[in-house]
Amino acid sequence: MLLSTLQASALSVLMLAVVYWPLERLWPARQQPWLRRALGTDFLFLFGQHLVWSVLALAFLAAVDARVHGALPAPVRDGFLALPRAAQLLAIVLLGDLGVYWFHRACHRFDFLWRFHAVHHSSETLDWVAAHREHPVDGLLTQLTLNLPAMLLGFPVEGLAALAVFRGLWAIFIHSNVRLPLGPLRYVLGAPELHHWHHAKAPGVVANYGNLSPWTDLVFGTFHLPPAGEETWELGVPEQLPRTWPGLLVSPFTRAWTKTSGLLRAPGLGPASLVVLVVATFTALSANAEARDAGAPATPDAGANGVTAVFGDSAVYLPATKSFGGTLAPATGLGVLGPSSSAAIRVDEAKEADVRGDIDRNVLRRVMLAHTGEWRRCAEQALLGDAGVRGISGRVVVAFTIGGAGSVTSASVAERTVAGDELGECLVPRVKRLTFPRPPPGAGPVGVRWPFRFEYVAP
Repeated sequence: MLLSTLQASALSVLMLAVVYWPLERLWPARQQPWLRRALGTDFLFLFGQHLVWSVLALAFLAAVDARVHGALPAPVRDGFLALPRAAQLLAIVLLGDLGVYWFHRACHRFDFLWRFHAVHHSSETLDWVAAHREHPVDGLLTQLTLNLPAMLLGFPVEGLAALAVFRGLWAIFIHSNVRLPLGPLRYVLGAPELHHWHHAKAPGVVANYGNLSPWTDLVFGTFHLPPAGEETWELGVPEQLPRTWPGLLVSPFTRAWTKTSGLLRAPGLGPASLVVLVVATFTALSANAEARDAGAPATPDAGANGVTAVFGDSAVYLPATKSFGGTLAPATGLGVLGPSSSAAIRVDEAKEADVRGDIDRNVLRRVMLAHTGEWRRCAEQALLGDAGVRGISGRVVVAFTIGGAGSVTSASVAERTVAGDELGECLVPRVKRLTFPRPPPGAGPVGVRWPFRFEYVAP
């Protein structure tokens, strides 16, 4: 599995090089050699994100999502999920972009965050490789900010996989040494000249915080379009940072940081402080989950729902993109930690379900599809089995009843054509934790027989 991950990462880098190096040679924003200083350091950041930090980041985000998924009050969550799919997508993207904009501004304001974010700005030469120079803590916090609206609203983000890959590639593009006339697109998607100005070294000129959403800069008055022509401003940071990959990774914890232009001094941060922060965060999230469990039916154990669909079930997370991440090479589960086989899972459409009672089939379908990540994880668990990796195929029909409060009052396996009981034992408790909009007043319980169809795909 490690070998296949290495091969996938190498293929991704090769494909990125095939796309971006010609662009940088044909339309350069600056005259600079491609075998530049610190190129090796930036390649170490690139491969480090593919092989190490992506696995840890996805595991952390999945753990957070499992605790906060759908945590907003039921009327807000259910009302949101009842909106047309296009409206949901637009709302999630806009909320995520707003969160990233203000978090990015905070990174330039508070020393606590700047000491990590400065690693990204320490590059004195911008190109598609330098886009990946980013401290993993900075990337993780950015991705958490971006995905939090989807997690809290219980959004079925599987539909964002294609957008994730596109924006990930575009985020690398805005760091590349390219100057192209994008016209009005620069205000919608971002552009290299806008982000290159954001990397200017001179104090007091920092602007363009909305990397892939310049509309946020236009709204909040931080938009700046530099003059046309070859870029001449100096890049980097006022501080003297280490130039090696290990040195940059440990610098936020070991250096005696001083106040820089525009930054608000914050208490010093050491490794112990970071540990306390992480423990406190998980304690608060766990308490939130326990409180919800005690007062109402548990919200779905979404696991990777808010993560896998933002990054794509078959995509490796790229923190350096500062937005949706993605790569061109497939991965399974959490990269090297995932099983060596994969399950292609299809949840049958609502028209194939047997529904008795007063409920909107479209709402029923949206709720069920919102938890596709959970059904897929059940299949991945069954793949391992008692005798190692084995294939599964067939269907499991779960019969459940929706009560007057919108919660599932009972659920059981009504039919199965797959071998073993693992799938049913995994699916039933998850179905029991689903919540639906309340039925109309006076309506009785709703009975549903929902077919899950599973198909094994060999690696």
